[in-house]
Amino acid sequence: VDFLKMDIEGAEQDVLTSAQDYLHLVKHLMVEFHPRIGQNLPDLVKFLQEQGFTVTVWKDGDEVKPKRARGLVLIEGTRS
Repeated sequence: VDFLKMDIEGAEQDVLTSAQDYLHLVKHLMVEFHPRIGQNLPDLVKFLQEQGFTVTVWKDGDEVKPKRARGLVLIEGTRS
């Protein structure tokens, strides 16, 4: 998979962790992260990094640190 885009209204973390066995096939991903109960942005970023992605988090066009991000953000992941 050259590019994976996700905008699934709050199920991002569940879907990505469930797809762990297949993420090695993804070269680049963009995930619109919707803050919901049961989702945690820093944990998701850490998970993606453990899967081999270099992760950048964007809020309103600016790069932000996952621990400081609030609300809807965009996660960009690139595999080296």
